[in-house]
This record gives sequence, C-alpha cells and structure tokens, in this order.
Amino acid sequence: MNSHKIVSLSIIYSGEISGGYNENNKVEVLSGKDFYETNLFGYKFTVSPFAFFQVNTVVFEKMLQTIGDFAGIDENTTLLDICCGTGAIGICLSKTAKKVIGVELLVSAVENAKANVSLNADLLQSDKMQFIAGRAEETLPPVVNEAEGKIIGIVDPPRSGLHGNVLKALRTCKGLDRLVYVSCNAAS
Repeated sequence: MNSHKIVSLSIIYSGEISGGYNENNKVEVLSGKDFYETNLFGYKFTVSPFAFFQVNTVVFEKMLQTIGDFAGIDENTTLLDICCGTGAIGICLSKTAKKVIGVELLVSAVENAKANVSLNADLLQSDKMQFIAGRAEETLPPVVNEAEGKIIGIVDPPRSGLHGNVLKALRTCKGLDRLVYVSCNAAS
C-alpha cells in the first residue's frame, strides 16, 4: 500500500469572483510547511502558495525539452523567461544560454525563483541568472534593449492569457529574435 504524506496544505482567502487571488490575500497553513518542494531534471524547486508550478512534472519535463529544442537556445542566447513564476523554465533551459532573465508580476514568485537559483547553486551558473519583479510591459523594453546576442523569449502566462499591454510590448520589442508562447488554454 502506498502511503502519502501531506507536506503543505494552505488556504488562500480571496474575495475574487474569478477564483483568482493576489499577494495581499490571507494565507492560512493548515498542515506542514508554507511551501512545497519538487524536482525537475535534477533541479530542486521550492514553491510558495501564490506561485504557480506545473505539478505534473513528467509532462512538464517533456514540454521543457520540446520548448528548448524549438527555441534554438545556444551559448549566444539571452533567454527571457516571461511570466517566469518560480523560474522553472529559465532554470531548466539555462545550461546552453548565455544569460537568463526572468520577469514576473508576483514578488513572492520572484523570491521563489531567486531561492531556487540558490538552492541549485551547485548545478547552475548563478551569475547568468536574473529575476525581476514587475509588469512585463514595463520591464521588457529596457531588458531587451540591454540584452546581448540572440534574444529568445518564452512566455508561459496564466490561463487567462496575456494582458493586451504585454502583447503590445512584445510586438514592439525591437531585438526580440524569437518568441515561444506556451499555453494550457489554446483559446487565450
């Protein structure tokens, strides 16, 4: 018989009709830690209650391989992990990139991403990893302007898709060589 253990169980109290939440909502830890841990490609990740993380890691690893192959990342690539969450895409695809820059609206998710870089310091070149909290439409233009080499963006937005301002910023970013859009909701 398989025994399962709850490592983290939390409730986020939100008044949002859509089922969404924001970082100002109250979080109550019912059992265990206020985060959980998982692995992808040998990298360790911690995930807080507000941060999104694909829980089907077997499928996520296959998806990451496909994304990496399709994106054409090499040693001259600045990889932009847009809507980076805990940094999983950027971290897992960082081996061949020159630099990885993650952009995420949720501050707690960026804190997770930075902690995940530290957690994997023995496997990563930490100096080529950067994670920034902020609105993508405001953060991306200066990041792209300062980036060197081939610039590839990978965006994995929430189910609702990208806000129109982010789409406009991506369309007008001069220097972005390739954009890979990942979505669990094809309609968005």
